[in-house]
Amino acid sequence: MRKKPFFPMLATDLAVWAYNYKNKIGSFASSLGMTPEEVAAEIAICNKIIDAINDVFTAKASLKSTVKTRNSIIATEGFDLRKIIKRHKSSAGYTDAIGFALGIIGSDSEFNPSTYQPVIKVEPFGNLITIRFAKKGVDSINIYQRKKGDDSFRLLARATKSPFKYQPTFDAAGTPVHFEFFAFGVIKDEEIGLPSNLVSFLFSQQIED
Repeated sequence: MRKKPFFPMLATDLAVWAYNYKNKIGSFASSLGMTPEEVAAEIAICNKIIDAINDVFTAKASLKSTVKTRNSIIATEGFDLRKIIKRHKSSAGYTDAIGFALGIIGSDSEFNPSTYQPVIKVEPFGNLITIRFAKKGVDSINIYQRKKGDDSFRLLARATKSPFKYQPTFDAAGTPVHFEFFAFGVIKDEEIGLPSNLVSFLFSQQIED
């Protein structure tokens, strides 16, 4: 039976793994025939990995704030612009040709990127968590997560198919963890619309006898 690779692929799992490795490798230096310099070199590698992962989380937090500002501007200024355009359409000289040229004639589609709001459902699946959603006009959704009480959310994944499944990490086996989730719709790598409602979920890891 093929073994599961020990080196995690998911960034959050890798950060936890690297932190554990760098804190314990020195304890086994003598058994592994390592010099202090070799131990220091491996610790430095782990620190680079952890720093790189944390840099992305920091950038994502900043991006989230920027996206929130963008959405607020679009909602406020877009509302005013639509009122102005409505007046243009009532002008005596307005024609459909002008409307088509300016892109101000609506289509038959009811999809509105500025007001799109995904709906997510979170439920357990063994020792996995599944997140169900319907794209309804978007290419994918960005799923954000945090442990309840943490200051900020992190981007968990960009999901293109429902349900999205993942394996959460735990500080102590068997201890329930209270997670919170929300999502944004994504079109062409851009988050659009409004965030989903916040979903709170208490998850317990199943321990085999």
